[in-house]
Amino acid sequence: MFTGWIAAYFFPAGTTGAAIPGDFALGAGGPLDPFARPDTTAVLVAFLSLDCPVARDYLEPLDRLLTDHGGKGLRVIGVVPGKSQAEVDQATKGFRMGYPMMADPDFLITGILEATTTPEVVLLNPGKEVVYRGRVDNKYAARLKPRASVSRHDLREALTEFLEGKPVTVKVTTPIGCLIRPLPSVPAQEEPSAAKVTFYRDVLPVLQRHCQECHRPGEAGPFSLITYKDALQWADDIRDFTVSGRMPPWKPTGGVKLLHDRRLGSMEVKVLADWVSQGKKAGDPLE
Repeated sequence: MFTGWIAAYFFPAGTTGAAIPGDFALGAGGPLDPFARPDTTAVLVAFLSLDCPVARDYLEPLDRLLTDHGGKGLRVIGVVPGKSQAEVDQATKGFRMGYPMMADPDFLITGILEATTTPEVVLLNPGKEVVYRGRVDNKYAARLKPRASVSRHDLREALTEFLEGKPVTVKVTTPIGCLIRPLPSVPAQEEPSAAKVTFYRDVLPVLQRHCQECHRPGEAGPFSLITYKDALQWADDIRDFTVSGRMPPWKPTGGVKLLHDRRLGSMEVKVLADWVSQGKKAGDPLE
């Protein structure tokens, strides 16, 4: 659904108050283009990722926002950077949202609106000026670190002020979530070397033992770590979360050795860190 959505021209939108190009269009300027509807009072573009657990946490809150303000002319559009429309449609099958989710495979819309993170929202007026950008609320103190309670509903407050014709008090906040980054190019392969850590020989066995039980399609992990391409996309996170001990999750501490202990050994952590620092080489799939 919602295939064929495009944005016209790559041109930086700048900060709040700056207008994006007049010929910028969502839905190719057709009937799905919210700017083409005469009753539109505001357009909320939400940059989301079905791979990012923080972004997934906001799919339903954005739907509630649309329910509360849709009658006042608010239009909400989800944009998924770096994915095809077929991938987006497949990933959202289990979700019920009142707003469309469009793919941005070439990061065109992402570039126009200068989004850096999922989730990140950009609120536009009918003149295509940015009136608010940043986070939805302050639920997260840091990535994957939710607060006990939400004390700031930044987007809702900015939207309410704007729809009531008042100046938006807080126009910019810092989004917290997963960085938007194009899939890195596959590193050029060098001559085989026993000293170089490679994915197929060294990293894949670690992922198979400790990660793939959850990080596979249909399981609890927010993204897959089955293939080399998967691991390449999340390489920095793999290193950071394993070096810090935050992944794999394992609550028992001390005492006797337990069966099915998910924790990585120190050498396994080093293998993952070295793979990233040495250039994330694939190696030979037959090794």
